[in-house]
Amino acid sequence: MGSRNDYNFTEIKAASKILSQVIQEEVALLDGKYDKIILGGHSQGAIVSMYTSYTKEYMLGGVFSFSGFLPPHEEILQNKEKLNVYFGFGDADYIINPEFFSETIKDIKDNEGFKLYIYPNHTHYVCRKEITDVSIFLDKIME
Repeated sequence: MGSRNDYNFTEIKAASKILSQVIQEEVALLDGKYDKIILGGHSQGAIVSMYTSYTKEYMLGGVFSFSGFLPPHEEILQNKEKLNVYFGFGDADYIINPEFFSETIKDIKDNEGFKLYIYPNHTHYVCRKEITDVSIFLDKIME
């Protein structure tokens, strides 16, 4: 299945660049408050959200990932220990290589803001339990 290092990041970087432009437009409306912005997505949307959150110098309010992962790259910043992260995946996901989840967990599991959610017998879709859990996560970081 390959490793995260074998993943083609061309589209991820292009999407992240567009997302970063949107973030800048929103921050202008929010008086420069990056912490009021939360990114998230499912699958490739989650990958783009994670990549953008970890490769930009600014600190966002948080990021949530359903069935995504954090791509390894030299651009990943090390000052993101306090970034609020909801990282959820199903242990029966057949689309994303399970090693990608494991490597992401290994990379950021010790970060203060990292919250791991593993859903038993869950595949590559968003379930009701994930929606409930991410809602609780979002409520806590928006207090």
